[in-house]
Amino acid sequence: MIKAFESLFYVQIWEFRIKVTDFITGEIFDDKPEAFIRTEKKGTKKIVAVGSSSNEFVGQELEVINPFSHPRMLVSDFVICEGVIQHIFQKLNSKRFLAVKPKVIIQPMEKLDGGLTIVEEKVFRELALGAGAREVVVHKGAELSASGCDFDEIKKANSKSENARVGLQPQKVNPLVLVFWVAVIGGVAWLSN
Repeated sequence: MIKAFESLFYVQIWEFRIKVTDFITGEIFDDKPEAFIRTEKKGTKKIVAVGSSSNEFVGQELEVINPFSHPRMLVSDFVICEGVIQHIFQKLNSKRFLAVKPKVIIQPMEKLDGGLTIVEEKVFRELALGAGAREVVVHKGAELSASGCDFDEIKKANSKSENARVGLQPQKVNPLVLVFWVAVIGGVAWLSN
């Protein structure tokens, strides 16, 4: 039943463009990643628009920020980046009768010299999770298309390459070693009483 309401969003990020494709409905948000921010009476800041949808706020005092513009990497302001992505997710989900948290494939499209560091991968993963994703894969391969896109396959491929890069292999626990250590720890605890 949940499959009927499931969402799969593909987020592509450039410094001056963000594209989010809903692979289930085919709906696309493709615009500048500018956040239009209004300062509320109590001093709190609220994103009221993203990209060209800001036309309805002409004449209001708004701060315009591109949180994806920085000389070294694609994220200059984590909180506003997260707000921009959340705003887009809400816009894409607004026409659904029941919006379930989406699975998200997020792909930085530039500033990739030397590949992504583990820290950068974590930043992109956390951005999508904070914006409302249920599950996230940071994709580092070729651009994806909706036809034949399988989230679980992409997740598996990316986790294999991640483990190979770090040199990690899934570890199996030998049950005899586990029993031995439980006995040793239990014996030490018994002797100390």
